[in-house]
Amino acid sequence: MIGAWSPPVGAVQGTPQVACFREGRLSGAQAFATVGLFRTPLWHPASDRHFHLELMTCENASRTNGYGHFPEVLEYVAGQLMASGQAILRGEVARFPPHCPAEP
Repeated sequence: MIGAWSPPVGAVQGTPQVACFREGRLSGAQAFATVGLFRTPLWHPASDRHFHLELMTCENASRTNGYGHFPEVLEYVAGQLMASGQAILRGEVARFPPHCPAEP
């Protein structure tokens, strides 16, 4: 792990951190993952079960500066899951709000 971001101010109690990983099994990739989401059991309606999840995404590590939007996306999705109490499982689609209009 090369670093982690704390939840934003005002986040729901128990909101997980997002961490960045490099030099793993996928050569040339950097991964971002939630750390601590598993503490909140999330219910899935199709199975009527609770799950303890972490979220992960990967990208090519050729970025020369910054981390892009992946940490913010994971933070947003984790926050939505915690707010709803509902799990998202492999193969399901996460819904995002429409893009905000660009400023003039």
